[in-house]
Amino acid sequence: MSQIENDSIESEMFDSRLDWEKVSEYSDFVLLHRGNYADTFRAQKAGKYFLVKAPKDINSVSINMLKREYEISLNLSHPNIASVVTFEHIDGVGPTIVMEYIDGVNLRDFLKSNPSVKVRSKILNQLIAAVGYMHLHNIIHNDLKPENILISRRGFNLKLIDFGLSDDDAHYLSQTLGCTPEYASPELLSRSDSIDVRSDIWSIGKIISIIFPNRYTY
Repeated sequence: MSQIENDSIESEMFDSRLDWEKVSEYSDFVLLHRGNYADTFRAQKAGKYFLVKAPKDINSVSINMLKREYEISLNLSHPNIASVVTFEHIDGVGPTIVMEYIDGVNLRDFLKSNPSVKVRSKILNQLIAAVGYMHLHNIIHNDLKPENILISRRGFNLKLIDFGLSDDDAHYLSQTLGCTPEYASPELLSRSDSIDVRSDIWSIGKIISIIFPNRYTY
């Protein structure tokens, strides 16, 4: 069979929707969230969406924090924690963490839809499971807040994101970057030397108050 015949057969195999000349490139960047030191975008590559986190400014501190977050996230494997895919340099963007894409909204926006008590309870249980898993691995999130909690549009499942302030060395990080005061524990706000998992538990308590603004009995 000639090369021309081969090419003709291959061209008729299927009607591709992808631009195979650029299939390995990221495109269609959409800003989703502005963070303390980095911004998160939705981007497309090879026909799939990904979350891409890139530093606001290309400097040694921001890049070091991004690498630190990647290394922490790399060892976490839990259904309610956003998983990382890789760390790479994207032309025009810089060094980035590439993560799974979650089609959803943050907790604050999700609650505007007035979900049922059953759904609210499910979300809280998943949050506790995710944070408990982190604590078993000696990791403190250090910045739990509604904006760092995504709820999927399908199934209303929780995904915890943004580990930029996380580590087992929470005191070091509290001296490096600010947390979110509204949800931060007194220890974080005072930059105490005694920061531990209880700091996250305090933040969960604050989050519970917006998930369940009215008290009720389970």
